[in-house]
Amino acid sequence: MSRTNTQAAASTSRATGLPGTADATAKAIAPEGRRTRRRRELHQNILATAAGLFARDGYDVTTVEKIASASDIAQATFFNHFRSKEDVLREVGQDVFTRFQRLVEEQLARRATTRGRLAGFAARSAELVRRAPEMTRRVLIAVLRSSRPGESGAELASMQAAFANLLADGRQAGDVRDDVDLDLAAELLVSVVMGAMTHWINDPDYPLEHRLGATLSLVSDRLLVSTGDNPDKPARTKSAPGKRKPR
Repeated sequence: MSRTNTQAAASTSRATGLPGTADATAKAIAPEGRRTRRRRELHQNILATAAGLFARDGYDVTTVEKIASASDIAQATFFNHFRSKEDVLREVGQDVFTRFQRLVEEQLARRATTRGRLAGFAARSAELVRRAPEMTRRVLIAVLRSSRPGESGAELASMQAAFANLLADGRQAGDVRDDVDLDLAAELLVSVVMGAMTHWINDPDYPLEHRLGATLSLVSDRLLVSTGDNPDKPARTKSAPGKRKPR
C-alpha cells in the first residue's frame, strides 16, 4: 500500500471515527500500474474528503460541488469515480458494518468464554464510537437515512456470519447450548447491536456500553450452558470449527 493511499485511509478514519475504505483496498496483493494506483488514490481521497464533510456539515448540506472543491478536483472527475454523493455515502456505510464485523472477529481470537467475548464486543463497540462520537453519529444517521431496503444486506450477513462463528466456537468449547440454532441466534445478536446503535444515534446520552452489554448478557442467559461461567476464564477448546458462510 502506498504512502499516499495510507494517508487517505487515515483521513477517512479521522473524519468518521471509523476505518477508511482503504482498509479493505489494502488487502489487494496484485501489483498495479501507476495509472491504476493514481486512480485508486484519488478515489480514496474523494471518499475521505466527502466523509469529513458529511461528519462536519451533515449529509444534506454537502453537495457534489462542495466535495469536488474540497478534493481540489473538477466535478467531472468526481463523476468518473462516483455516480452521486449517495454512492459515496454507501461506501462509507459499508465501512461501518465492516468495522463491527471485525470487532466480532477480534473477540473470537480471544481466549475467553462466549459470555466474556460478547461483553468484550460491547466494550470495544462503545470504545469505537467514543473516538469521535458526534462525527460518527452524523455519518451513521446519514447512512441509515439514505439506505434503501435490503441495501446493507451483504454487510449485515457478514456480521451475522462472524457472530455465528463465535457461537460455533463457544459450542465447541462447551458453553453454548446444543439446542440453540446458531444462525438464528447470530441474527438476534445483529439485531441487538443495530437496535442499541439506533438508540444511541437518537439519544446522545444513551449509555451505549452499559445497555449493549446488558442486552447481550440477557441474550447470553438463553444461549449459554448454565455453568456460572467467568467472563475472564478461557473457553475450553474441543476442536477448531469450520468457518461459517453468510446465508
